[in-house]
Amino acid sequence: MKYESKCQLDLIVGSEARKIDQILFDKERRSLVSTNGAAIAVVPCEVEEQDPEKALLPSGIVKELRIKNRSKGNSQLRCEKDGSLSYEGKNGTGIFHLKDSFYPNWKLIVDKNKERDEEGGFCLNPKLLLELAKALGSEKSVRICHYDDGQIRVIPKESKGFGILMGIREER
Repeated sequence: MKYESKCQLDLIVGSEARKIDQILFDKERRSLVSTNGAAIAVVPCEVEEQDPEKALLPSGIVKELRIKNRSKGNSQLRCEKDGSLSYEGKNGTGIFHLKDSFYPNWKLIVDKNKERDEEGGFCLNPKLLLELAKALGSEKSVRICHYDDGQIRVIPKESKGFGILMGIREER
């Protein structure tokens, strides 16, 4: 499997106790999925015939691959004949063996919201949104609402006031 190294899936992982400290590879959906219980990130990936149907990838290895392959643009894991996955990371090469484990039913959440119109959405700068949330004294939680053409109203959950975030032009 091959995926874009700029995607930082290792940032959206939960705890080992909740069994969401790994990143799921789903061959059928050609996706890598990570969740921390509050957010789900789904990133497309290229698959190869010998790839397993599903695999749980240690988030540390995904991070290692991302750091090593930043300049290359994508990271790759290869499936070996014994079913293990091999990789070339920042600390050299390695192999890990797949094990069966529980992963949350992420498809239930993703498919439930499938009918939403993505074209009707808006683009925003996440760094600027975080800075505005901090300025409003509410960096942990804000409500965002469509305000005016190309503008988003930001309402803090932890304090009073509000902010306006100018939308940005979507580049495709």
